[in-house]
Amino acid sequence: MDMAIRAMGAPKSYIEDQLAIWLRRRDLVFSGLQKLGLDLWKPEGAFYVLPRVKRPRELVSRLYLDYGVITYLGEWFGAPDRIRLSYALDEAEIAEGLDRIGKCLEVMERD
Repeated sequence: MDMAIRAMGAPKSYIEDQLAIWLRRRDLVFSGLQKLGLDLWKPEGAFYVLPRVKRPRELVSRLYLDYGVITYLGEWFGAPDRIRLSYALDEAEIAEGLDRIGKCLEVMERD
């Protein structure tokens, strides 16, 4: 409870700055995944996205083992044909992750 009371005392400028950071991250991952041709909805309050993908189990495995990208099966969160990606990273890491995801998707399309 003490932490909640202290958080309420944060300067308004800090909150506005944080909100801007998270909106930029969200928009970066959302638009990047859309450019890769994935279907997803824009989050309104979470820090993760759930794009619809083909062969989610294989994609999650390949992304981790071959590309160093950690994702989760959407089925663990009630979305069986999707994967879950967090955007709780800085923008450079998100951009790098999107690049790796794109490369993985290209390889899987050829398989």
